[in-house]
Order: sequence, then C-alpha cells, then structure tokens
Amino acid sequence: MTLTTFDWIIVLVSIVVSFVPAIVLAMTVCFYARLWRRSNVLTDLEFYEIRYSGKAATFMRGFRGVYLGLFFNLVIMASVNLAAAYFALKQPEVGGLAGLIAKVPAQSLHLLPDFSDWGQTLSVLIIPLTVQWWSVWYPAALFGAGSWLYGNTAQALVWMVALLASGAGLAVLLPRIWRSSAEPATKKA
Repeated sequence: MTLTTFDWIIVLVSIVVSFVPAIVLAMTVCFYARLWRRSNVLTDLEFYEIRYSGKAATFMRGFRGVYLGLFFNLVIMASVNLAAAYFALKQPEVGGLAGLIAKVPAQSLHLLPDFSDWGQTLSVLIIPLTVQWWSVWYPAALFGAGSWLYGNTAQALVWMVALLASGAGLAVLLPRIWRSSAEPATKKA
C-alpha cells in the first residue's frame, strides 16, 4: 500500500498529538526534579498550588487536572483511533466503511445488549458494574471487599501462578538433568 500526501499528514498529526506532550512532560520532570524534591511535592499540580496560593491556585489545579485527565486524553485517543480506522478502511480486503458494516453481524453493532436475553445483559452490564462497585467499596470501620482486598488477592494469585509454573518447570527439567548426569560418559576411540 502506497501512502499519499494526505496519509502522511494524518500519520504526522497523530504522532505529534500523541508524543510531543509526553516528551514535554518528561522534560519538565527532569528539569524540575530537584526543586520538586526540595518542595516535598509529587506532581506538577501540587507544585503550582505551592507557587500560586489561594483559591485561584486550587481552581487552577482542579481545572488542569480535568483538562489533562479528560480532554487531553480524549484528544490523543481520538486521533490515534481515527488514524488507525482511516488506514484500516483503506485496505482492499475491508472494502471501505460499507464493506466493513456488511461483514459485521448487525446485532454486534448495537450499543446496548438485547434485553430479552438476560444472560447477555448480565454479562455486559451488571457484572462489570458490580465488580467495579466491589473493587472500590470500603466501609468506614471494616476491611470490606474493597480495593485493598482486591489488590492483595490479585497479587497472591500472581505469586501462586508463578510458583506453580516454576514448580512444574522444575518437575519437567530436573529428571532430565539428573538422567543425563547419571549416564556414563562414552569414550571415543
């Protein structure tokens, strides 16, 4: 597939929108690291609140957090996804947007699941919502099924899988090593 001038413009805009802010933020961290350590702050927003005090600094911290966290991430994700979709739709196997829609089953293009099928509704809507609620719920006085328990359980599961995998690997490899070391060496005449 040959790229036209418009294709290259889309690629360059996507790269600039995605990587230039990351490079600028990384340079900011490098240049201000000693000052931040001395100021005992962890983020640039805390630094701004120390430098500019009062309600205006608090407002700027909140605005910048929402701007960078919501708007800026949406712009980056949208540009990357649009560039990927643009190049995917230009492939001859896809056949453009009409060819893509014709190849995909109609029921998979619905935004909401079919509510007459409760198994699908449960798996698409209710289970993710309950898992999300469970992972952040933390009652005031007890260790509930909160993110603390979820994190520890996930960590224990990773350790268990690693131990089982290493034990299985040793169970397979050690007998072979012992057999090969127990066999007498043959001398070539």
